[in-house]
Amino acid sequence: MNKYTDCELLQIIEVLKRFQEGYTLRNVDIADSFVDELYSSEEEAYVLGTGTGELFLGKDRILELIKDDWNYWGDVSLYYENPYLSVNDDVALIVMQGSVKYSFEDTPERYDNYLNFIRKKMSDQELTSQQKITFLNWALMLTYHQRDDKKREYQWPLCLSGVMKKEGEKWKFTQQHFSISVADYPDERFENSKDHQEFFQKQNLIASVYRKNQITEQHKEFLKEFEQILFGNKNLTQEVINHFFPESDPSLLIGPDHNEYSGNEINQYFMDTIGSSLTLALYYAIATSVNDLTWITVTGTIEQDIKKDQQLEQLIQRINKITECDSTAKEKIFMVQRRIAYLLKEESSGGHSTYPLRMSFVLSDSKDKPAVQLLHISYPSYWIFEGKVDEISEQVH
Repeated sequence: MNKYTDCELLQIIEVLKRFQEGYTLRNVDIADSFVDELYSSEEEAYVLGTGTGELFLGKDRILELIKDDWNYWGDVSLYYENPYLSVNDDVALIVMQGSVKYSFEDTPERYDNYLNFIRKKMSDQELTSQQKITFLNWALMLTYHQRDDKKREYQWPLCLSGVMKKEGEKWKFTQQHFSISVADYPDERFENSKDHQEFFQKQNLIASVYRKNQITEQHKEFLKEFEQILFGNKNLTQEVINHFFPESDPSLLIGPDHNEYSGNEINQYFMDTIGSSLTLALYYAIATSVNDLTWITVTGTIEQDIKKDQQLEQLIQRINKITECDSTAKEKIFMVQRRIAYLLKEESSGGHSTYPLRMSFVLSDSKDKPAVQLLHISYPSYWIFEGKVDEISEQVH
């Protein structure tokens, strides 16, 4: 793995460049030829979008996604000239960091939408009064914490991982996973809305009709060990990590914050999961195998108990750091209030939290047991509010 010729590198970079060009031009008249050119002609090709339920199986559904993205999504910029790249014969693994630009403008329609959001939350019979008030406080905080410019543009962190196959002389995508970096807390929490549970199940039902599913009992056993041993393990050792991420086979983990972990850094990622538990929806896992590689997409839930005193202390420490950072007093004040509003919103839903997530594995099957080559973990993106990801994004003034 990771060994490729200059010719292969140039060919793959050219495909990534063409992908970016399509998202830059956004010409739906060429969407059909774009999908034919860049996606595998075989039935197993699929794309995982940024939101729950956004699983697009086959080229027809991928075409629908591309058209919707080009018509309605923000401007996508991917750093295709310097991707993570690993090649094994006719299969290539890629990761590109980037951004999607959202524009916010003061219009009557925009505020009508926010007012409708408020009405919907206030009439939600599943929410307690405290949840309603803290959601309203959070939404209003994001709505009014804005710059003075009439039109404001923000770059939200975007990551795209994928698997490419060589068909004849051309490299084509057979799997993609889009994600937007998580802010303070994941957007979707089962305790906040039944909608989130329905979205989660919707994606699982879509996966259940994947016609090319090649998942084996060995793969399922590997995933069971992964969820039971790695997440929340207080006694995690490097030896345990190496059982899943062998040192002899360099691997990469992309976390929900889009940080990249490799080698001994992977241990730190899982140490940060102490206090949480992972449950994977193994029945709905989908897999495709080529030669000695298998790529698997699976949903799951993370559960954890919120320790109120600990979170309050962490917030106080964070506020102290914010007051000392290099920014204007106005921006620091807004940032402090955002942190408080996020915490109040989460605490209003109780001390136990359940968040849905998505995981895309690429496993090497060349030895006696599967080993992770690439793992992309993300939470679904749901809320689009101005300032929501200020602290992790580069603002465009």
